[in-house]
Amino acid sequence: MLENISASQADQIFSAIDSGEITDAQGEAIVETVQVASKTVRRSFEGELNIFEGQFDNYVPLNSKINVEDRRTVVAVSVVSTAAMTSMGVRGAMPMGGGGVPASGGSAELAEAFKSESNRIRRISKYKYKNGRRVVDKKNFSKKLILSIMQNSFTLVGFIVVYLTLSGSVRTIAGLATLIAFFSTLYIDMREED
Repeated sequence: MLENISASQADQIFSAIDSGEITDAQGEAIVETVQVASKTVRRSFEGELNIFEGQFDNYVPLNSKINVEDRRTVVAVSVVSTAAMTSMGVRGAMPMGGGGVPASGGSAELAEAFKSESNRIRRISKYKYKNGRRVVDKKNFSKKLILSIMQNSFTLVGFIVVYLTLSGSVRTIAGLATLIAFFSTLYIDMREED
């Protein structure tokens, strides 16, 4: 039925569907038809409809090996795991007890290890003075950039998870938000504090 239609015709068909009004049975019938359609039709389906609303749980999006329902599970598990690991990391990095020294005791070097990694990165100067002129210190610039990227590895992993598990406009929005967060943090870390 959908084999011989153009991309614009597919867009018109799918934009006319109000996914809030269709039943689960109708959603399954749509999935059965679209799942075997051309990539053009499937791209239009994914672009025009929110396939994550619930009626299309059995649909396997383009460039995916799992259906929408399983993708939602993967995303939920990833978010919960990341949140749990982040909270454990924050709790583990926080000094216990009063002052700047951990409760277990220790030296000033150990207390320094518990300070924010971001502040350490920001303290690395990208510049040096040569003959009274400020010039870029390539070694420190590279070091600062690499440390900042390493610190933001969770954001990069989040971007990969979003890219692999979502599709359509949801993938675009989540991907842009993740990239904005990454580059904003990178900018803040690379900004020179004089």
